[in-house]
Amino acid sequence: MKIKEHYAEYIKLIHGDDGFTVNDGLTVYNRACLEISKDCPTSMRDSIVKAYRLGWVKPVAYVHKSELMFNQIKGPEHVDN
Repeated sequence: MKIKEHYAEYIKLIHGDDGFTVNDGLTVYNRACLEISKDCPTSMRDSIVKAYRLGWVKPVAYVHKSELMFNQIKGPEHVDN
């Protein structure tokens, strides 16, 4: 039986927050993004893009507090703040 950790141990990050991006020393990665399949109908894609541009749809990431703390200990060369 898998026991899920309590939600309070996670922090919601949005684009622009410290810790939203991760740097492996070569590339900076976002923890979350929106990915629209190439098979998505054009009208639906356009609606999603419009909603994103208007701020109605946003990428968010839920990260465990210990991971953020560990990344702070490792230093800014590993985490883009």
